[in-house]
Amino acid sequence: MEHSNETSNQPQTALAGRTLQVNFSWIKWKILITDKADKEAEPLYIMEYNCWKVSKPSFIFKKGGSQVVGTGNLHAVSINADCVVHGHPITLTAMKRLETAYTHVSRVFKTADGANMTMTWASSCGFKNWDFVCLDDTQQPVARFRADIWAVKKFALIEFLGEGDLTDIVRDEIVVTGTTLYMCMILRVNNPMQLVGAMLHKPPKVVKSDSKNVQNGGGENELDEWDAVTDSVTAKTNA
Repeated sequence: MEHSNETSNQPQTALAGRTLQVNFSWIKWKILITDKADKEAEPLYIMEYNCWKVSKPSFIFKKGGSQVVGTGNLHAVSINADCVVHGHPITLTAMKRLETAYTHVSRVFKTADGANMTMTWASSCGFKNWDFVCLDDTQQPVARFRADIWAVKKFALIEFLGEGDLTDIVRDEIVVTGTTLYMCMILRVNNPMQLVGAMLHKPPKVVKSDSKNVQNGGGENELDEWDAVTDSVTAKTNA
């Protein structure tokens, strides 16, 4: 698995912090994302809510106080979600109607032949934690958004699980897509209209060719292989 630096003309240096703390500020009404290992540092990312406005997007992700690195957008009925990371649109596509199984086409993770890699988001939930795990095209975990179901402030961690170097562009994409997916699922469990959207949703087909997954829209395949992916998430990430 390779990383691309096409979103930046600057050299990408490896970052030290591989676990981020996700905090909700009740005073500022924003999400502050910090390096868990450096509690005194300023937030690496600030997510501003834009949901109460008619205009899109639903969320705005900023770095360094003012630099917009991405946005996330949810829908009243559709169970898909949309992101923009460094100007590149990314769609979080639901692969099942009533389960947490999503994909997105990455702009920074590349296949061996240099193509944009299709990443898989699978989920597992326990009494305390709700995990959203990002897997590469070989079903190896790359990152995890671990939400604490009972927390009211420090409600999640973003953990980077791969062995490769963690760069800004990789972290930006995972932070934006992972947080947007979590917000999408919160909407789905609280908005009855999302049940209508789930029933109307047509999961894309997955056609396997040369050990790679290719998505085709408009299918109704229930994708049995996704059950195996979901079942393996907890074992792989908690090993």
